[in-house]
Amino acid sequence: MSAGVTAYVVIVSVYLLSYLLFGSIPPTGVLIAIAGVVGVCGASYLGFMPRTVSSYAAWFLRLPQDLYYDLMSKRPFNFNRVAKTVVVGRVPRTTDDIQTLIQQEQVRAVIDMTEPWEQRVETDAITRMGLERINLPTPDYGAPTFEDLNTAIDFIRRHAQLNNTVYVHCNGGKGRAATVAAAWLMYRESIAPQDALKLLRTKRKVTKLDRLGGILPVWKLLHRFHAAILDSKARL
Repeated sequence: MSAGVTAYVVIVSVYLLSYLLFGSIPPTGVLIAIAGVVGVCGASYLGFMPRTVSSYAAWFLRLPQDLYYDLMSKRPFNFNRVAKTVVVGRVPRTTDDIQTLIQQEQVRAVIDMTEPWEQRVETDAITRMGLERINLPTPDYGAPTFEDLNTAIDFIRRHAQLNNTVYVHCNGGKGRAATVAAAWLMYRESIAPQDALKLLRTKRKVTKLDRLGGILPVWKLLHRFHAAILDSKARL
């Protein structure tokens, strides 16, 4: 979220600077609009907005960063193996990125946590390369649904039984994809969310999913998933 927040800090700073230098107060309506947009984005981050609103908020926050990478530079593609059959990383931007995953990590399947507006490689191109792919669209900075998280874990489990490596990605490979990876570590290693996040962060630099005292939807989701694991084992 830093790129989006920075953009709005700059906007507000420009207005304040104009007042200090020229003695003119920015239009009240403009400031209210800026405050409203920032408020909506913040509420989306905390999980208080419908997914549709969260999707637009994510697009708005990501706009400065995406424009930079699209117009000014090529964003480096990176990934890390976080479990025997799971690799987590950034969104593939070209078929060459997909080929790299196949050659270097023997990837055989892909879990795409991004929304359609974030995707850079067409689905048909991925499947033509022999990979099975599922898309569980989740707004950036948000948490997957409980149902989607279970779908992701079932997908990884099915491929793990075949000793296939699954590539899990979102935009940066630090939030949504990291959530799926943490859930897999919880399931596979029989560990709590805190221990899963700690283990995950030894393998890849990911978002602090437990930030803000654990009030974020993603941290609540992982605790719910952990409770479901414990409940299923108790019934055995």
